[in-house]
Amino acid sequence: QATKEPAMSKSTALKIDNGISAKDRKKLADGRAALLADTYTLYLKTHNFHWNVTGPMFNSLHTMFMTQYTDLWTSLDEIAERIRALDHFAPGSGAQFAALSSVLSSSLTYRYTLLPAAPPFILRVRTIRY
Repeated sequence: QATKEPAMSKSTALKIDNGISAKDRKKLADGRAALLADTYTLYLKTHNFHWNVTGPMFNSLHTMFMTQYTDLWTSLDEIAERIRALDHFAPGSGAQFAALSSVLSSSLTYRYTLLPAAPPFILRVRTIRY
């Protein structure tokens, strides 16, 4: 959940006046905080796929995952800045992201192999416990 910025003295506080009420800004910030958490969790999972893909399609998948995690990483800053523009702080810890994210996370490491077969291709997931 996005958090409200600590109170400042009336002489130094900047008042947000963008036509959106404080209550509605809070709702918008909370929604964007959940989006930020989902995006960050998906970024981590996609990076994991990039690191651990194996098989005959390695180069294609490795490149595809890199493109995806780069796009996700770029969007994180924009989402967080939109939360700040609503006069709230963006979540930034693993614990906050875990609590807010709807993307399932796991402490397991996965190895992904795309098996060439008759279309559609089959993605085999093997769980590796460390």
